[in-house]
Amino acid sequence: MARNEHKKLLHSLPHLSITKCVLQFVRILLYMHISWLGQSTIKIDFKTSMGEGSLLFDPYKNAKEDTLRNSSADLVLASHGVDDLITLGKDTLVISGAGEYEYKEVLVYGFQTGTTAESPLIFRTEIEHVTVAHLGMIPKTLDEKLLNELNGVDILLIPVGGDGTLTPERAAEIVTKVEPRVVIPYAFKATGTGANFGPVEPFFKAIGRTPEETQTKIKITKKDLPSDQLVVMVLQKQ
Repeated sequence: MARNEHKKLLHSLPHLSITKCVLQFVRILLYMHISWLGQSTIKIDFKTSMGEGSLLFDPYKNAKEDTLRNSSADLVLASHGVDDLITLGKDTLVISGAGEYEYKEVLVYGFQTGTTAESPLIFRTEIEHVTVAHLGMIPKTLDEKLLNELNGVDILLIPVGGDGTLTPERAAEIVTKVEPRVVIPYAFKATGTGANFGPVEPFFKAIGRTPEETQTKIKITKKDLPSDQLVVMVLQKQ
């Protein structure tokens, strides 16, 4: 092809904005789906620039409930050891210790809640530019150092049903100090789970918020996050 003809061909192509293409690409990737599988088990399906993935918090066996039996999730975060985990896929990455980790552009920070290596963990993750904290089954409020690690998270997943974990009042105290944008409670009495826990309603009263309608799955993107108020979202056990 002659040089002049080549120039004509280039000039005939439609003008593309690189900035617009990049922004559109980012928007397509920014989502996560959150579901509750009973007790403290939370599943997050996500998609990043490296592809799709799934994350499970605390997928432990429970002989008293109809819970998840096995999973091929990409990533599992276990707050109190690995002995009672459900059957997992051979390629599942399990994190059960304190420290900083990265997987498929997901950042994970594990924090011990006590002074020994056996102390339960809490986790802070960053997925799709959205920070999510999961508090396991902690029985009491957190010290100032741990509260500072969680301060300002976008989404706080927190137990609220008492019976060895946080009471509604203690959970409300943590919410007030952490100041998340979205709170999703778990470990409360609901259909198919938490027979020994208390109901979730006292937690709503303790934080002075009316929850949105109960959902089977919550879809969240960065742009969906509230900017000036706390939103409480409630999941139906799957």
